[in-house]
Amino acid sequence: MMLCSYAKSFSQIGINTTAPTAALDVNGDLRIRQIDEETNIEIAADSVLIVGRDGVVKRISSQLIINSVFKSAVKGGFSGTGGRSLSLTGTTVRIPYDFEDFDLNDEFDVATNIFTSKQPGIFEIKAQVNSNNSLQTSLNYGICILKNGVVIAMENYSNKSISSLLSSVNITPPVRSVTTLVQLDAGDTISFRLFTDLSLVVLSEDTVDSFFSIVQLR
Repeated sequence: MMLCSYAKSFSQIGINTTAPTAALDVNGDLRIRQIDEETNIEIAADSVLIVGRDGVVKRISSQLIINSVFKSAVKGGFSGTGGRSLSLTGTTVRIPYDFEDFDLNDEFDVATNIFTSKQPGIFEIKAQVNSNNSLQTSLNYGICILKNGVVIAMENYSNKSISSLLSSVNITPPVRSVTTLVQLDAGDTISFRLFTDLSLVVLSEDTVDSFFSIVQLR
C-alpha cells in the first residue's frame, strides 16, 4: 500500500509521508528501470548524484569526489637559488620552506610554511637542510618536525671545526635530515624548525639538498 500526500500551498508531493519537505519527498526505496547513457564528458564531470546528510539528493562535481579520496602528497623547498639567512633569538627558528614542487590536496601554505591535513591518516614526513660552508662551531645544530606545534622528531648534534692559522674547516657534515611516521587527524598541522645555539645560520636554497616531503601512506 502506498500513501501519497499533496501539499498544495508549497507544490510538494510526498510518497509514504504525510509531511513532504521537498518538491518530491520519497520515504522509501527508489527504483529507476531505465537510464539513458550520457556520452558528453563535460556534463558527466558535474553530474554525480549523492544523498546528503539531510537525506536530500544533490549534485556534486566528480572532481571534488576524486580529490576527497586522494592521498596527500607534498614536496617542496625554498623558492630561491642562493642562501637563506635565518636569525635566531632563541634556540629554534621556523624553516621558511616557501616553494612547492607539487601539492595534490593543496594542504601546504607557502606563506606560513605550515601543512594542514585535510583528512585523517598515517603520514611519512621528511625534511632536510644544508648549511653553507661558513657554519660556525655549535654544540647544538639540528632540524625538528612539529605536530600542532609540538616536536615529534629531531636530528640534532654538534657542529665542529678545526682551526688553523690560515682557515677553519668543518669536520661534521653541514646536512641535517629527519624522517618520521605520524598519525594525523583532519586539521592537524605539521611545521619544521631549525634547532641551534647559533645566532645566524645560512641555509642552501638548492632543492637538491634542502627540501621536505609529506606523503600519506594510508
